[in-house]
Amino acid sequence: MDDRRAEAAWRRAVRAVILPDVGHVLLCRFTFPHPVVPRGPQVVLAAPGGGIEAGELPLDALRRELL
Repeated sequence: MDDRRAEAAWRRAVRAVILPDVGHVLLCRFTFPHPVVPRGPQVVLAAPGGGIEAGELPLDALRRELL
């Protein structure tokens, strides 16, 4: 058995908590398999957002992702 552990690559990201109405929150539904998560859960719910590109400000990245 190989005991070496894969190194995780860190990626800066932004997420938004959007409350469209009292008692509701907007979530994105991701279904798998997905290139980022090839094995694991079949469905994941997450707040909308995404990765920050090199040289990009977090707020600009969030605006881009929400569009």
